[in-house]
Amino acid sequence: MKNILPNAEHEIVLILRNGREYEIRIRDSVRRFSETDIQPFRTSPVLQQNVLRALERMLKFYGIALRQAGEDLECQEGADFEGRRRLWLTPENHNYTRLTRILRSLVLLGFAEHAEALADFLYLLHRRYPAFIDGKTWHRWRETVPFHE
Repeated sequence: MKNILPNAEHEIVLILRNGREYEIRIRDSVRRFSETDIQPFRTSPVLQQNVLRALERMLKFYGIALRQAGEDLECQEGADFEGRRRLWLTPENHNYTRLTRILRSLVLLGFAEHAEALADFLYLLHRRYPAFIDGKTWHRWRETVPFHE
């Protein structure tokens, strides 16, 4: 399996609307989802495994490793982080929007602990590379997932 991002035309975007309704965009079409539509992701082991596999693949693209740290989850630099970060950790990179959607989707689908681990790692990157992660991006991430500063 190649480690590439899907083309924009295949990208799926999950959006929270009005606190209760969700919207998914596939290409130019839009479908709205309610809490009832989202609930199976929180209860189905098959759907949960699919979400975690998708997360693992995306983190691999970014060079980020998700590890168990005692009872907590933790994101850290993967073995290939330095090489991978050069592809996406640049000013105003479109992957920041993708990371926002990943964080938001994880929270909505019942993976808050995973979202927090990724958010904490992104906070460390923001501190380490302040010229690359702008205030607008940082504000969006902070709104999506609580950070432990």
